[in-house]
Amino acid sequence: MSEVYDLGKKKVLNICIPRTGSTSICKAFNATVLGHHDYNFFIQHNRGFDFSFAFVRNPLSRVHSAYYYLKAGGVNYVDRDDWKKYCAPFKGFEHFIMEGLYACKCLQQHFKPQFTYVCKFDAFTNKHCGPVAVDFIGKFESLQKDFDTLCGMINKEKVVLGHYNKCMHDDMEQGYTKEMESMVKENYKHDFELFNYEK
Repeated sequence: MSEVYDLGKKKVLNICIPRTGSTSICKAFNATVLGHHDYNFFIQHNRGFDFSFAFVRNPLSRVHSAYYYLKAGGVNYVDRDDWKKYCAPFKGFEHFIMEGLYACKCLQQHFKPQFTYVCKFDAFTNKHCGPVAVDFIGKFESLQKDFDTLCGMINKEKVVLGHYNKCMHDDMEQGYTKEMESMVKENYKHDFELFNYEK
């Protein structure tokens, strides 16, 4: 889903992080849904761009959304296979968080930490490092407002964003115990710190 958009005088790179409103933003650019590639993919493949952006989401909300999105079947066979492989073996959301989240965040794109999408990768240390590499970070929690700000920065006409791939299980507050919250905060510590989400 990440892509380079040609806006005439400027080529703009959209790093689409799963479950952050990426489909809504992609459609606002009349773009074709492709795949979820990170910043380093475009550097390695020499895809030229003048400006880059991404949207992020509170990890607690994102993990909750990703779990129920995959449980509902996602949008393709890969999502359905990943549900069976990474989530279904556990007895519900709590069991998954406490016993399955660590492995899943390393292997499944919807649970991959957000900083890995937007920070440079150091092949020497085999780690993502440094500050955010993209030019603008918006937040899911203020999606339309931040998208409007982005439009001003790249000289794009503002549009009202649609709402796609909505998770039907939205009662996140009742989805977490204190122990579960602690587990998510430990697994996504860098996301909480880098994107200024309260821990």
